[in-house]
Amino acid sequence: YIALDDISDNLINTVIQSEDRSFSERSPIRLRDIFPSIYSTIKGNYRGGSNITQQLIKIRMQYPQRTIGNKIDEILVTYLVERDYSKDEILEMYLNSIDWGNMATGIYSASQRYLSQTPNNLTLKQSTYLVAIMRAPSLYSPYENRAKLDLIQQSILDVMFEIGIISN
Repeated sequence: YIALDDISDNLINTVIQSEDRSFSERSPIRLRDIFPSIYSTIKGNYRGGSNITQQLIKIRMQYPQRTIGNKIDEILVTYLVERDYSKDEILEMYLNSIDWGNMATGIYSASQRYLSQTPNNLTLKQSTYLVAIMRAPSLYSPYENRAKLDLIQQSILDVMFEIGIISN
């Protein structure tokens, strides 16, 4: 486990821009996100958590199957977590909980496994590399599918450029 203060701003910004751009400003629960998520659960089309807090809850709760009851539990716990913890605390828990594949859980393990770096020294390019892996560790493994990983990494950089987060 590593404190948020010990994680590079490059990685923090890349995760937020890639996973949940309104993370810092948004209220705990947005109804426009809840209803499509519940509907997709009913239909059997399982979407990822629509925001960082929901993804954290999904990781931590690890239900063996997706049901409407489980989805409602996730929504309630998301509300409680956002009520009781700061955005920085939520982001810290999230980054330390993600399964990055290849036996790397949490950002410290992932940065060591894939880059032989500590999280506080990650460059923008290294950060986008890790966030690309994070999206689907088995699909974008650098050991098994480097070409797809490179495409996802580039798409993250392109989006960050388009919205003005980075230049060149």
